Amino acid sequence: MTAAAGTVVTEFGVVPVSWTRAGAQWNFAVEVPAGPTTRLRLPVGPGRYSATLDGRPVESRTRLDGRWLEIKLPAGRHAGSWSSAG
Repeated sequence: MTAAAGTVVTEFGVVPVSWTRAGAQWNFAVEVPAGPTTRLRLPVGPGRYSATLDGRPVESRTRLDGRWLEIKLPAGRHAGSWSSAG
């Protein structure tokens, strides 16, 4: 699978989400409704990774929770990328 897109219906409104894969890099887009605390979780495992959100590296705005990279997202449209170096 190299792409997926859909809409999640929540009590705060619809949330459009899409992912595309180009080699080892995954690109994503999401539109977060106002109201809830929203977290994006990306699998990092024990290896190295690289991630961007809205054109900037996310390392300074994230937290590792086990094997997951967790990023808090404010309301609005967001796009980013994620890749693992193993």
